[in-house]
Amino acid sequence: MDSKKNNTLSTKLPIALYLLVVSVIGVVGFGIWKLYQANTKTNALLTSLVKQQEVSNKELAKLRSSFNKIIELSENSNVPSHPQQKRQPARDSSLNIETVKINKDVLTYGSKDARFSLVTYMDFQCTYCQRLAATPRSLVDSANEGLVNWKWKNSPLPMHEPMATEQAKKYICAGKQDEKNYWDIIASWGSKNLDLTDAAITAKYKLDLAKYEACLKDASGEIKNIIENDKAESQALGISATPTTIIIDNKTGKMKPIIGALPMEQFINTIEEMAKE
Repeated sequence: MDSKKNNTLSTKLPIALYLLVVSVIGVVGFGIWKLYQANTKTNALLTSLVKQQEVSNKELAKLRSSFNKIIELSENSNVPSHPQQKRQPARDSSLNIETVKINKDVLTYGSKDARFSLVTYMDFQCTYCQRLAATPRSLVDSANEGLVNWKWKNSPLPMHEPMATEQAKKYICAGKQDEKNYWDIIASWGSKNLDLTDAAITAKYKLDLAKYEACLKDASGEIKNIIENDKAESQALGISATPTTIIIDNKTGKMKPIIGALPMEQFINTIEEMAKE
């Protein structure tokens, strides 16, 4: 009888041990499989990020290369500087671009002595203008040696009135307290993160409320004149759609238009072409 019990126990022990080993192997195997899955996902993510970074680096290198070419052409150009020279309208443009007015009072981002100026005619109610808003600033920031500057003109379209003019007034009044506000407002607007209610704008840009409200009332008519002068210039140019950008070579006086929210590459190519002429 004892012999039978011993045989039964001796039989059950290997089976139990086998089941235990199988269970351990199963748990370990499942863990390894989950780890493999996690590593695979991580590697895929890392590969994706690396590829994105490579693309970003290539774009940056291309941008730098383009501007280095422009700088080289500017430095090697034998064309004499004629600031008062009559500007030549682009052959393919129906715009009267010789009527563009540039003086010391025009709002300017970047070096005022830059060879090239991007003069943008913008409407705060225009979604395409909003889409373009970041391009001129990025281009100016990316250019070496202060090669390019950006000049802003208010061009409210009739279909967007009176809101377009009202928003332009708020923009100008905020900027009059600190010029940095002009460009910060445009950046927020371009990223669709701008609240132009009086309470929001005075709080965000730390404005003197009394001065801001007095500016909006515009008893002297100064703000109205700024906007009306820009609008009159837009009409004289023949602008019927915004955004419209006039690229000016301040060295030769030549000008070329870009109509619409086109990619930065189009602006760079146009500047390169003008530098070669």
